[in-house]
Amino acid sequence: MIEAVFLNTRPLGGQYRFGGNGFDDKINLSITTLDLPLIEICTFEPEQLSSNAQITLQKLLTGFFSAIVVVSVHAAKRLVYYLQYYQKDACFLSDTTVIAVGHATQQALINMGIQAINPEDNGLLMNNEGMLGLDVVKNLTPNDHLLIIKGIGGRMLLHDTLVARGVGVFTLDSYQRKKPNNLLQNFTQIQPHIVNKITFVLISSEFALNNWQSLNAKGDFIYLAFGDRLYRLVKQAYPKAWIVLVNNLQKSHIQHAVTNYLIDFRDDYAP
Repeated sequence: MIEAVFLNTRPLGGQYRFGGNGFDDKINLSITTLDLPLIEICTFEPEQLSSNAQITLQKLLTGFFSAIVVVSVHAAKRLVYYLQYYQKDACFLSDTTVIAVGHATQQALINMGIQAINPEDNGLLMNNEGMLGLDVVKNLTPNDHLLIIKGIGGRMLLHDTLVARGVGVFTLDSYQRKKPNNLLQNFTQIQPHIVNKITFVLISSEFALNNWQSLNAKGDFIYLAFGDRLYRLVKQAYPKAWIVLVNNLQKSHIQHAVTNYLIDFRDDYAP
């Protein structure tokens, strides 16, 4: 039996619970999921928003935007929260094109009554290039207005590209990502459980990578890097490490990447 550990570094605990051992016993693999959030999400109430963000929120409530980009599950929840706060329901956006970054974000919006599209629905990659390749985005003109709902510091490449084209782009920073105060303490508690075990670390953003590096963790970790850009950054930070490229953060995709690595490892090193 090959035993491994998956460090769930996402702020949503339990997202990658694989259930039981997480794998089919027939392939003789076992994995334990341990939570090590590298990011803490701090959300903003309407009155806590910056003055510019409050103006943007009022524009949203008047139907000012022809398209809205929602960059994460957290952003999706804040969008719905703000609508409910001002007594608007999901139908308020029925005539607005809502674009979700990621399947989880899309599903969160749908679950809350908002229809949304994402690049992969149209055969495009789930990245900035894919977003820019959507017809609804390509066809935006200087007379159109697009809103990006995000966290502080995120998704500026899309913003800058569209601004350069003359599109009226607004941002609504609805939450802030922070380094968890107890990150080092959590990692110290986890360390005894990863000794002499194959350990996977999910790196889903540059911010998460920076926080992981702050731990100065020692060991032969296998990194799951989300997207080409993060793959390059992780490779630069850990040139001797094994890095697996993952193109989306769905549980099934992550499990597939982990399983394939372990099967290859078993086949290569089993006696």
